[in-house]
Amino acid sequence: MNNFCVFCKIIQKEIPANIVYETEQIISFLDILPINKGHLLIIPKRHSIRIRELTLEESGEIFKAARKIIPSMEKILKIEGTNFHLSDGKIAGQEIEHVHLHLIPRYPQDGQALGFTRSSEKFTQTDLKAIALDLKNAL
Repeated sequence: MNNFCVFCKIIQKEIPANIVYETEQIISFLDILPINKGHLLIIPKRHSIRIRELTLEESGEIFKAARKIIPSMEKILKIEGTNFHLSDGKIAGQEIEHVHLHLIPRYPQDGQALGFTRSSEKFTQTDLKAIALDLKNAL
């Protein structure tokens, strides 16, 4: 636990949260600044800033929780889709330094769009093959 992390304080029940689901390894609660009704976060209970710090079991638990929660979101909130969003590092937009997966409910008329813009840099098939090969070899 990190005494300065707001999410760790939620895990320790020092800060109130609208908890939706909890296991030994993860906790899920509604976002206090939601993009849409029902927007929630799933976080590991062990303080980890970057996803690479999680064990495979912990990262798996996050997605198991998402799979468990989404059918309830569809039934109760009448949503037709869900965006998964995880910013890994400050440069990626991570505001709270604790791994957290956003589940953002999507409604037909919500007019929401994620703020990503495709790169203006053009990549040839040769470029893409070289990048893939470099990444594969680094594994």
